[in-house]
Amino acid sequence: MEGLAEFLYERWKNALSGIGPVDKIRRKLERIHPGAGVEEKWRQHCVDSIKGALWVLCGGLVLAAAAALYFHLGDGELTLLARGEYGQGSRQLQLTASRPDGVTTEHKLQLQERFYTRTEVEALYGELVERLNGEIEKEVVYGNEEKEAMVLPGEVEGYPFVLSWSSDRPEILDAVGQFGETEPDPGVAVTVTLTAVFRYLDFERSASWLVRVLPPEIGEEEQWRRAVERSLVREEENSAYDSALTLPREIEGQPVTWREKRTNPVGIILLLTALCAAFALWSPQRKISEQAARRDAGLEEEYSTLVTRLVLYLGAGMTVKGAWQKTAQARWEKDRSYACQEMRLVCRELESGAYESACYENFGWRCGRQEYIKLGALLAQNVKKGNSALLQSLRQEVKAAREQQKHIVRRKGEEASTKLLGPMLLLLGMILIIIMVPAFQTMG
Repeated sequence: MEGLAEFLYERWKNALSGIGPVDKIRRKLERIHPGAGVEEKWRQHCVDSIKGALWVLCGGLVLAAAAALYFHLGDGELTLLARGEYGQGSRQLQLTASRPDGVTTEHKLQLQERFYTRTEVEALYGELVERLNGEIEKEVVYGNEEKEAMVLPGEVEGYPFVLSWSSDRPEILDAVGQFGETEPDPGVAVTVTLTAVFRYLDFERSASWLVRVLPPEIGEEEQWRRAVERSLVREEENSAYDSALTLPREIEGQPVTWREKRTNPVGIILLLTALCAAFALWSPQRKISEQAARRDAGLEEEYSTLVTRLVLYLGAGMTVKGAWQKTAQARWEKDRSYACQEMRLVCRELESGAYESACYENFGWRCGRQEYIKLGALLAQNVKKGNSALLQSLRQEVKAAREQQKHIVRRKGEEASTKLLGPMLLLLGMILIIIMVPAFQTMG
């Protein structure tokens, strides 16, 4: 096979070059083995590939020849068709019928499995009845919580019969082997007759089994509960036409004292008290958190206005202190501006003689936002050491503040859209109801 593969390679190597997939594999081989010897490795790769294909081809030809031989050997004349045994199922055959004059026709035949003879069915019936005699329980204890008392099979593996069950007391034990709703009286066992009908083709026989259903074993407490229940039911039926029901003073020789069961409200009251106390503790904290959030949002919105005005006044030649006071005294867009309140507090501190740099730094820390802390630090540094680039830094803050303002507006728009989603879904549901209800009424 090696020699044949090398011969074929020498014949085809020129024809293989130029084929896209073949050249792609060769380039990959060159990348894997750079340098000398690539041609020899390519040649060995091709020879091995051809040799593998030849082996596969030979194997396929051998299998095809064997299949052809088997087909021709089995193509003789048929006189018998073997049926499958019971349980193997039917099989489909393709048959060809030929006449001496050469006329042929094809037919499909569904060959059924072998049927049992009458004698065989009788023997299997007796065998299955004996088997069920050992499997069906003769006594069971009634238990309504565990519904299944026994398994009554519809078919038994290895036997051709279909079984149909029936019970003469289905309220106690039904035809599928489950307990009914009626419980045997205490101390009384009930005998239930279970009948099975065996069917196979035209064969039909029946067999019956007696099963004793024993009453459940109950404790003294459960017996007392049932006695009280029976007594109450009896008194209620006897006094159906009376204006009142007289409760029995004695049941099974035992004196009985009756009381109406009521729900003690103390636990509910204590629970509600604890919940109200927790809400009372949480509510002020929630209000403080909401106020802090509103203040934080207000400072975020007002920062752009604040730095813009500072840059405007500083660019006009005013000092930092003068620009600050002018900005604090200007009219703001909001009647209650958080930034304006903080700036006016700085003005009062300056009037009382506090250090200007400390006032600006305290302003930033009181506001608690990063941009205000940065602004306070820039102004304090200018007061302490002088800063010729203060105006340029503030102009950069103005640009950043405007970008931040755009972000705030965009975020508020998204929040408004989210809040409108609920009403929109509600309107959609109402529209669907308006459309679907008349349609269903019309169909009805």
